[in-house]
Amino acid sequence: DRILANEDHCAQNHLTAISTMKAGTLRRLALRLSFYLISISAQKVFKPGFLATINTIHFARWVLLPGTDRLMFFSNYGGSWESYLEDFIAKASEGLTGVWSNTDGYPRTRWLFLDGARDGDRFKRWARRQQVPTLFWYSAYPHLNTTRIRINSRIRRGIASATGNEARDWVSLFGSLQRPQARPAEITNRAAEPMPLEELEAGEIQSIFFGPFGALGHAHMLAIRVPEDLTATQRRAWLDFVIDNASFGDGVPAARAMTVAFGPDGLRRLGLKGGVNDDPLDTFPAAFRHGMGNPQRSRILDDTGPDAPDRWQWGSAKTPVDAVVICYAKEPAALNAEIAAAKRKTTGAGMKIVAELPLVVNREPKKDDASKHAGNNGEPERARAYEHFGFADGVSQPIVKGTSRASKGAAPMHLVAPGEFLFGYRDEHGFYPASPSVQAAQDHTGILSQVRRNRQIPGQPPPPRDFGRNGSFLVVRQFEQHVELFDDYCKHAAAQAARDTGDNAITPRWVAAKMLGRWQDGSSLVRNPDGRPARGVDNDFALGAEDPQGHRCPLGSHIRRSNPRDSLGEDRETQIRIGKRHRILRVGRTYEKKDRNGKVEKGLLFMCLNADIERQYEFIQQTWVSSSSFQGLVGEKDPTIGARDGGGRFSIPSWEKVTMLRDMPQFVTTKGGGYFFMPSRSALRYLISRL
Repeated sequence: DRILANEDHCAQNHLTAISTMKAGTLRRLALRLSFYLISISAQKVFKPGFLATINTIHFARWVLLPGTDRLMFFSNYGGSWESYLEDFIAKASEGLTGVWSNTDGYPRTRWLFLDGARDGDRFKRWARRQQVPTLFWYSAYPHLNTTRIRINSRIRRGIASATGNEARDWVSLFGSLQRPQARPAEITNRAAEPMPLEELEAGEIQSIFFGPFGALGHAHMLAIRVPEDLTATQRRAWLDFVIDNASFGDGVPAARAMTVAFGPDGLRRLGLKGGVNDDPLDTFPAAFRHGMGNPQRSRILDDTGPDAPDRWQWGSAKTPVDAVVICYAKEPAALNAEIAAAKRKTTGAGMKIVAELPLVVNREPKKDDASKHAGNNGEPERARAYEHFGFADGVSQPIVKGTSRASKGAAPMHLVAPGEFLFGYRDEHGFYPASPSVQAAQDHTGILSQVRRNRQIPGQPPPPRDFGRNGSFLVVRQFEQHVELFDDYCKHAAAQAARDTGDNAITPRWVAAKMLGRWQDGSSLVRNPDGRPARGVDNDFALGAEDPQGHRCPLGSHIRRSNPRDSLGEDRETQIRIGKRHRILRVGRTYEKKDRNGKVEKGLLFMCLNADIERQYEFIQQTWVSSSSFQGLVGEKDPTIGARDGGGRFSIPSWEKVTMLRDMPQFVTTKGGGYFFMPSRSALRYLISRL
């Protein structure tokens, strides 16, 4: 906690780690060999200031402390700790492994340089254990990342002596990136990938994982507090109700469905026991144990000012939530019956309903003839859901290998290994992520499977039981959307930009599309830059290959920040592979609720599934969405959901100029949220068996 408290206060961070060398002269020789190979590569192979393709390092060095067996590593780097380590895992794991495989406790390696850091989750846990607090460190440009520093340096050196054409190129770097070198055209194919080796145990997985129940148009969320002093009978009665009514399997239930997930205290109070050292939560990651309202998580998520947890309606330390239940139904009467039953069972078990939220599916686009939705052939298709700002919702989603959606054929950039979302399956690097587990002795009836190991080693003790298998972490956040403020700003900004540039083609619709990165009908700016109607939803575009400078879809737009695809580096295939490690599966829904005065509050109950909260959801929020220096930009956050004090700005680059939107207010306010674990059917049965 002391280390986390010192992180993420500016655009850069510092890391100090001390590891213990393994005994023997051979290990010291291997360490020297690794140092030599890294040094030669840095001098002869990599570009200046780069390690492989990693460009976020300001300074880094290993030192074998004289007269000791301690190896010290210290580094100044841009961005978050999570993004820094993910860069090494994806781009330079062999170098890390070559050095640190000679120290105690490092993840298992092969041939000195292989595996090790590629087992990303275990590597990051090991790295955290090596860290010591940094007493002081220096940053010359605390609010700039290395991309912006390099751009500023190029501008300063080149603009004074430039010709007219060259000056235009330099000016284009404001709000954009350097023009890439010509490359052969790349084609994104839609060929279906081979079936996965691992078959999903669909009957164990809650159905929300396979889709957000769009056909069940009515829904309601209950946020529940679980007291400390519940009897075993009360807990069992409620869990029996949950397991009987929760929906499992790949498919949308015909008439009704229910999803359930638990916070850390909810699991503990409902009977989870048998973790390492008898702490039931010891095998769960720190982000989940901390909870979303923790000050360290708030700094990562940019929950400050009006978004601060002490202003939330639910999920803060003042109004904690230990479980969420979301009921879905096709008809309003069926939903009302589901809600009534859930409330009756919850209060009857001695629990308290802290908050509830009526969820809706809005099938009507805004009144804009140019925004009417059409299929890819120009013909109207099944009504699509729209969020309250007027944009088609649910357009961009990862497709999980092994699901029915994956069997229908999809662009390879969207196909993601199940282990990125579910425990008990291999991730994109081919490893089984560390899963929440309990001691085998606690599972007397053998309900849970054994934890799957990446490699079986003779003499190892029996593995623990896998409580996490077929489960996932559910991130829930209630966002109030200030729809009138958004519409008014788009009108004002369009008028101002038209006056500043003399371009009367700038309209409120154009401004809104540039901010999001799509037109309201779901068509992309990349492939429909002029907003022609009836073009249909498209999602297989490659940002780096088709729009590298953001002249169509601005670099700071919402969709680029949420999923940069191939645009963050020169090796596009590598960038797509890296991006798959940060995908989330969105399963949320819009809401509308009336206050006592009849005023309607509109917003989004954002929900997403991921196997690693820090590497996936928090990474996206901190490194991409909330970063004021994303893609080398300066002082800009996500234009649609970023936290601002009214002085926000947004760059819209084009061939010869940059249109700057200024005085941007905050369009979304966080009203509540939490981190929850969505258990499998067997995990629920295990909890019941302990009562």
